[in-house]
Amino acid sequence: MSLLKWPASFLWGSSTSSHQVEGNNVQNDWWAWEQSRPPEFQSGDAADQWHRWREDIDLLKGLGQNAYRLSLEWSRVEPQEGAIDQEVLTHYKQVLSYCRAQGIATVVTLHHFTNPLWIRDRGGWTSAKTVTAFVHYAETVLKALGSEIDFLITINEPQVYSYMSYTAGMWPPNETNPLSAALVMWQMSRAHRAVYKRSKQLLPSLPVGIAYNMTTFESYHGTRRERFFERFFDIVNNRSFYWLTGMRKHDFLGVNYYFHRRLDGSKSFVPTFIDPLRIGKPVSDLGWELCPTMLGKLLRSLARYKKPLLVTEHGLADADDSRRPQFLQESLQSLLEAKRAGAPIIGYLHWSFLDNFEWADGFTPRFGLVEIDYTTQKRTPRASALLYKQCIERYRNESI
Repeated sequence: MSLLKWPASFLWGSSTSSHQVEGNNVQNDWWAWEQSRPPEFQSGDAADQWHRWREDIDLLKGLGQNAYRLSLEWSRVEPQEGAIDQEVLTHYKQVLSYCRAQGIATVVTLHHFTNPLWIRDRGGWTSAKTVTAFVHYAETVLKALGSEIDFLITINEPQVYSYMSYTAGMWPPNETNPLSAALVMWQMSRAHRAVYKRSKQLLPSLPVGIAYNMTTFESYHGTRRERFFERFFDIVNNRSFYWLTGMRKHDFLGVNYYFHRRLDGSKSFVPTFIDPLRIGKPVSDLGWELCPTMLGKLLRSLARYKKPLLVTEHGLADADDSRRPQFLQESLQSLLEAKRAGAPIIGYLHWSFLDNFEWADGFTPRFGLVEIDYTTQKRTPRASALLYKQCIERYRNESI
C-alpha cells in the first residue's frame, strides 16, 4: 500500500450558525417565538459574534484550524421581501474575506433553521413561494459574496427542520402535521436543486451540497427483524433527501453525526430505541449516546456514493469538558482509519467552535470547544480545543 499524506487542503475546523452565535437576529421566526419563553430560552446577545467576529476568527486560527463553517442570516440579508440590506452583505464579505486572508477556508450555509418573518407570514416552507424567494436570496449571496466562499451548503438538516417544526411541534411554527412535514421536505429539495443549478451558472467551480443529519442504527439482539429495521431506518433517515434531489445535485456530502440508536425488537414488531443509560453506555449532557467509533463506520458506508465526504458537524454537549477530549480523540482516530480504508474524506468540522444558543434547549447545553461567559462574553478555549490543535498538528504530518 502506497503512503499518502493528508492533503494540504484537508479541512480541520469547527462550525457555528448565525442565530446561535451572532445575537439579536430580531427579524426571524425563532426570535419572535422566543419572546414568549422564559429568559433562559431567549437568544438575546447569544455569543455576540456579530460584533466579535474578528476576535473569534483570530482565536480559531490560533487553535490551528484552517476551516470555519458559518451560516448567513437570511432575515438580516433580506429583512423585507426584495429589500436587500447592502450593509449586511458588506459585513459578511468582511468576515469571509478576513477568514480567507488568514488561510481559513469558508464553508457557508444559506439556511440553518431560521426564516425571515415575511417568509413565516406567508406560509413558511409549506409554500411554493418560499422556494422562489430562497433561490433569489441565494442568487443575491452568490453574486455579492461568491468569490469569498469555498464550499456552499444550501440547507442544514432538512429532515430535522421538517420533523421538529412540523411533526413534533417543538420548533416554530410548532405544527404537528406529518403531511406538512413531508411537503416541507419536498419544497426544500426543490430549493436545493434550483440553487444548485443557479450556482453552476454563476460559479461553476464552487462545490455545493447540504449538511445532512446522519444516524447510525444497530440491532441490539442481532435478530433478523432487528437487522431488517436497522437497514430500513438507515434508508428512511439517511438517504431520503438525496432521493428527492438526486445525487448529481451534490458535489460533496456534508455529514452531521450525533446519534447512534440501538434497536430492541423484543417487545414490539417495530423495534424501539434503547435508552443508552439502561445498558450502561456513556452519554452527553443531553443524554445522547457517545459512540465515537461509529463515525468512521458511517463514513466508510457513505464511500459507496463516490462523493467527497465533509464532516460538517460532530460533537457533544459537555459543560465541564470531562468527556469531550477522549471522545474527540477516539472520533478522529476512527475518521483516520476510515480514510486509510479509502473513504474520500476531505475534512472534519467539529460542532461547535463556540458555546451557543442551543435552540429550544436554550443556553444550558455546552457544545463549544471554546467556553463563553455570557455575562462578559469572554472566550476561553477548553482543554479539548487544545487537544484538537495537537491532533491537527500530528495528523497533518502523518502518513496514511
